[in-house]
Amino acid sequence: MRYRAYRKSALVTTASQLEGWEIVEHLGLVSVHRVAGTGIVSDIFAGFSDFFGGRSESYGKQLSGLYVEATELLQDRAEMLGGNAVIGLRIDFDEISGQGKSMFMLNAVGTAVFAQRQQAPRIRDEERDTRRISADDMAVLLRKNQLLADIGGNTLRLDEETWNFATEHAITGFGPYALGAFRDLSKSPIEGPARDIITKRVFSYFAALSPDDAKRLLYANLTISEGQDAGALRKACEQLVTGLELVDYEELARRLPQAGRPAQKSLLTVLRAHPASYSMDDIPRLEALKVQVEEIFPHLWSRTSVKSLFGGGKEAWACGCGNSVRLGDTHCGNCGLDAWGFAQGQYHRNTAVLEIEERLKSLREYFVPSEAPDTTLHA
Repeated sequence: MRYRAYRKSALVTTASQLEGWEIVEHLGLVSVHRVAGTGIVSDIFAGFSDFFGGRSESYGKQLSGLYVEATELLQDRAEMLGGNAVIGLRIDFDEISGQGKSMFMLNAVGTAVFAQRQQAPRIRDEERDTRRISADDMAVLLRKNQLLADIGGNTLRLDEETWNFATEHAITGFGPYALGAFRDLSKSPIEGPARDIITKRVFSYFAALSPDDAKRLLYANLTISEGQDAGALRKACEQLVTGLELVDYEELARRLPQAGRPAQKSLLTVLRAHPASYSMDDIPRLEALKVQVEEIFPHLWSRTSVKSLFGGGKEAWACGCGNSVRLGDTHCGNCGLDAWGFAQGQYHRNTAVLEIEERLKSLREYFVPSEAPDTTLHA
């Protein structure tokens, strides 16, 4: 069973092909029909002078919501057929009015397919003079180079066409921009369908990358502790790593000792999720991680004696912030941290250790079954 915080969405494109992908099987048409609330069109055209003013914002939200809903339903239906992409997307909008009421209808249709990413063959230097490239491939190469030039010159526009192109062609240089857009959502007032669109674009982009490329970028940013937006950046990486099943025990073990304390807690949080699959090799990896977690997050409080009002001493805990904590309390009243340095609500090292032990037990039962019981009858 897979544990997934965010589903890997099927790719959706208006093109009849997916550049860089081989369509293995056409699975059939998928379609969606959605209707906006009654009165929206008549309300707009009754005050046509307001169409480009205040009412246009409400109108845009309605259309955006319809588009997002239709796209998600197409993705769901494609995946139900066993597909991972929808090609040839066509969307039509129609107005139906009568008896003083109006409805706005959206019809979306595409073809569900199952596609596999193509591995570009390596061209040897002696072959380059005789190699041919199609006009379509040249157009893609020119667009890719222009996008990378825009990235280098900080002139990139994050419009829909850019997102689609970077996703379909898995352009790794676009990764920091995609991650930055997701990070900025945490401090943005954007809500509703517009927020969902950005989230879906980011997850679709990172899902299109190879796992190694996605991990390289996300784990590197998970270890950043300094900077104004470091916390928001790590949170974005946590959601992507856990949602796209990019948990890598070797990567966690390598980065945990080197990271600062805030980043170490973010890396620990990733342990809550599961990788896409387990193997027997994960047993020693998890064993090593358990030791690391216990060593990196030790018990920090020490016993001390505090003078009471009536003389004599009273035992208490001494917190690292200099405050004394009563023996029955779990968190320091001054810094708000517990004996292992965690605030309330944070994923705790004790919880991590317990969950690692539970996974180890399950993996050993599965990969290293105990000897069958002796069923021989004895006199």
